[in-house]
Amino acid sequence: MRWLQRLMGRTEFSESASAAARVELPEIAGAFRFAVDDVVEIAGRGTVAIGTVLQGTARVGDVVEVRGKSVRIDGIEALGRPIVATHRGEAIGLVFGGAGAVVGGDVVAGS
Repeated sequence: MRWLQRLMGRTEFSESASAAARVELPEIAGAFRFAVDDVVEIAGRGTVAIGTVLQGTARVGDVVEVRGKSVRIDGIEALGRPIVATHRGEAIGLVFGGAGAVVGGDVVAGS
């Protein structure tokens, strides 16, 4: 990083680094979208789709669409802990009771 500080000047480097750290993603209004990275089956619990929320929010009990089939969200987990709702940008696991058809690469959609 010293070469960059010398190239840009200490003040400019400091200001640009601070500005980059403050970048916030605006919340996109609209339907819930969730990109599925991986899927695991847990006995007695159901199907857990692991991935990232692309836009919108979802809560436990919401009905979403998985491969054209309406499915209720039975649980949401983040970092191994249950949560009630999720927001854009979060890496989470969505628990579905009977959505065995979901696979990695799918996009789960809600309204």
